[in-house]
Amino acid sequence: MKEPVVRSQGDVVSIEVRWSSFFYIAFGLLMLVALYFFASRGYFGKALAALGLSLASPSPGAGVAARDLAVGSRFLDLFMGFIGVFFIFFEYYVLCRMVNRTRIQAGAETLTVRHGPLPWPLERGRRISVASIKSFGMASRTERRSAFASGRGSNIPFFRAEVRLGDSAKRVPLTPWFEDEIPARKTLEALSKRYALPLETNLRKDR
Repeated sequence: MKEPVVRSQGDVVSIEVRWSSFFYIAFGLLMLVALYFFASRGYFGKALAALGLSLASPSPGAGVAARDLAVGSRFLDLFMGFIGVFFIFFEYYVLCRMVNRTRIQAGAETLTVRHGPLPWPLERGRRISVASIKSFGMASRTERRSAFASGRGSNIPFFRAEVRLGDSAKRVPLTPWFEDEIPARKTLEALSKRYALPLETNLRKDR
């Protein structure tokens, strides 16, 4: 993962952080293949048709076996359609990770954070008064990720940059979670230098 790009324009320091990593690029290509498979097999159209017919009464002249087969086929089409919808939403998430960036404008009085160009509900923009900033710090968390090849899972650490406001323990996130600590750490170092505020050395464990 690339380091953040830091630029200075007058009294404003601009920091740009890319969300992408090789994992999301590879996974995004895999999801595109899966979506193509579902679309080429007509599962989305079959799911819509099955949804319209799922509550319809079977033909009175049809046998029990034929009716059971028809109902089973409809539910299978619905199931495959729902899997396809899941792939669409997951592909959007991967697409956000591939193309989005976090842009931070560190001005004299205001710290502005924006994420985009694609909207993602878990990451929202912020405007923070510099006077309310106490320090900067990094949070970490661990996720369990399965390995398809070996059958053994592994613990993957994630990191993000945060700012502590006032004398309270409240932390406000500045970046999304990264699998590499470099983007978060470099962002925090640039902000700590810009405002001459302390950079906390202890990682905050997020649950």
